Amino acid sequence: MIQDKFEDIRPYIDSEIVPVMKRISKHPLLDPILAYLFPDNEPNELRKQVSSIKSVEEFQGKIMLSSIHSIVSKTSTSLTYSGLENISGDKKHLLISNHRDIILDSGIIQAIFYDNNLPTSEMAVGDNLITEQFIEDVARSNKMIKVVRSTNPRELYNSSSLLSEYIRSVITAGKSSVWIAQRNGRTKDGIDVTEQGLLKMFDMSGNGNFVDDFDELSIVPISISYEYEPCDHLKTRELYISRRQKYVKAAGEDIVSILTGIIQE
Repeated sequence: MIQDKFEDIRPYIDSEIVPVMKRISKHPLLDPILAYLFPDNEPNELRKQVSSIKSVEEFQGKIMLSSIHSIVSKTSTSLTYSGLENISGDKKHLLISNHRDIILDSGIIQAIFYDNNLPTSEMAVGDNLITEQFIEDVARSNKMIKVVRSTNPRELYNSSSLLSEYIRSVITAGKSSVWIAQRNGRTKDGIDVTEQGLLKMFDMSGNGNFVDDFDELSIVPISISYEYEPCDHLKTRELYISRRQKYVKAAGEDIVSILTGIIQE
């Protein structure tokens, strides 16, 4: 058996989904999540539906994309988009967007693709958000690529090199498009600037010709905006403190931001 060097960061594949769905369906966190997203459905029936899923596409179509539609309908009056003519269903792309919300940015993009009969993409998400097995199971079943973050320079270089190689391999092989935010962490001040380190990471897996290496990734820029900034009061607090002292996240703060972004109207 050939070892899969991307096993720890790639999304789950169909052959791995059945036991993952069993774990998700039995987790106690599932009940409050389902109660919010699907209040008219019987929780036990939804659990059975989750446990019967046998593929990534089925999980996305029946659970995740229905969840995004539910969130959008509960928290907004409309959703508009344009530019789909620049997305090819046959060619795979590196989708780079600004970053305003942990879940909704990539989630809404996937729902738009799905509703317009375009293949959904894989999505790069920082491992700081993967705080327990349940979250990792849900995320990697939904085509999440785990971005390993480290303060150790050697580990950071190695993880960046592996991520770069993985992204290039799935795009050039025609397997999947990939979504990634233009910066590490959400924009707090409304200034959307692509981090230079991200561009360097993309080129780590190239052959040395800058133009050809980036052309091969078929980059498509995406701009996302919300009428009301997700987690606005939380971001304002962080900005206020950061201008006076080093801001240190409290335990569980990222989960609070995820939940606030989902339910904030």
